[in-house]
Amino acid sequence: MEKTDYIIKVNKYFSNDITRRRFIEQIEEFFNYDEENQHSYEIDDDVVLTKNCYLHGSRIKLDKLKEIAKVGIISIDFLEEANYSKKKPFVVEFFNVEKDMLLKEFLDVRCGVTIEFMESDGKIKNKVISSIRDIENKIKIERNFRDYIIFQNQEQMFIPNNYIDNGSNFAFIIRNDSENKARLLVNDIFDINFDQNILKDIVPQWFYEKYLKERNFDNNETGREKAILFGIPSKMIEGIIVSREIEKNIDDLKFIKSCFRNCYICNVDGKVILK
Repeated sequence: MEKTDYIIKVNKYFSNDITRRRFIEQIEEFFNYDEENQHSYEIDDDVVLTKNCYLHGSRIKLDKLKEIAKVGIISIDFLEEANYSKKKPFVVEFFNVEKDMLLKEFLDVRCGVTIEFMESDGKIKNKVISSIRDIENKIKIERNFRDYIIFQNQEQMFIPNNYIDNGSNFAFIIRNDSENKARLLVNDIFDINFDQNILKDIVPQWFYEKYLKERNFDNNETGREKAILFGIPSKMIEGIIVSREIEKNIDDLKFIKSCFRNCYICNVDGKVILK
């Protein structure tokens, strides 16, 4: 589709002029974006994430990568008919990186679990994010709790990792490190400064009240999510994480590299396998 096709859909989906304007501005920024990512990674280097990085996991099939490489990652609600029953329509979702860390640490810990420790009255005393292999240590060092519950992290469900086969063969890494990128990424519905009236126009009322107004995050919406209006252009993608299945197939890797010539390809150990 062309830019005008997406704008036609905006005018179809939204009656509020402010919401329409924000989406159209985002689409204009999307199609005007023209920065090239640069990296200095060599094969077998550890990928380093900073707190301005976002990761988007995808269950897209290999042959669909060409479409992302050509245009970008766009909300399915603009590629097909809008699904108004979704929690978060019209956006592309990411997980943020809350501190500088190696990608390996992100995949070990953030794709691990959350341990909720309870007070004697049943209230949550502490929440601890842990790799699976470090659960025992996390429990041993916690003090003065009644019991605990372990939850699977949302990241484990959507990003390729060493723990489970979640059906996601790819995750895309972007970095908010320029003014042009920031103009696109500022339109995040989880940003506390995002226009509340636009939020009410986009998401279901129950979701707005619980997660965006009251910010009552839980193990389904953790506060580590980003959700960007419309999407992000392909030139913003700096790296691609691949699953073990894809990593084992050299032809698949060559195909990915042919689609994303300026991106590094890395595995679920956080190591660069193609530069």
